[in-house]
Amino acid sequence: MSDRDEIFAVFGAFDSALKRKDLDAIVDLFADDPDAELWGSDLSERAVGKLEIRRLLDGLFSRLPESSVERTFEEPRVHVSGDVAWVTAAGMARWEPDGEPRVIPYRVTAVMVRTGDGWRWHTHNGSQPTESDA
Repeated sequence: MSDRDEIFAVFGAFDSALKRKDLDAIVDLFADDPDAELWGSDLSERAVGKLEIRRLLDGLFSRLPESSVERTFEEPRVHVSGDVAWVTAAGMARWEPDGEPRVIPYRVTAVMVRTGDGWRWHTHNGSQPTESDA
């Protein structure tokens, strides 16, 4: 499998685990690096290290007990430079916070590193872009 294919597989595995709310699977996708981090759209959504990443996602899942989170992306792009790669993608996120479907634009930048176990997430930065009058 090429680097690009493996990176896309790891990128997709994150979304598959997110949809299932599988904390262990998501956290296992991150590199064993104390500086691995996950940033979300809200100011409070920042976690550094696997333990904090687990706590942040557990809190998110507890606020959405009956709803899965699904993200779909159009044409994610991958860039590889040695043992570091980054993926940029834009698409939509869908969940049902109160039984009402909510669909919003969503963007993600993922920085991945090559480890002895293959490619792993190092940094996840997700955001919900809004329209601008600028």
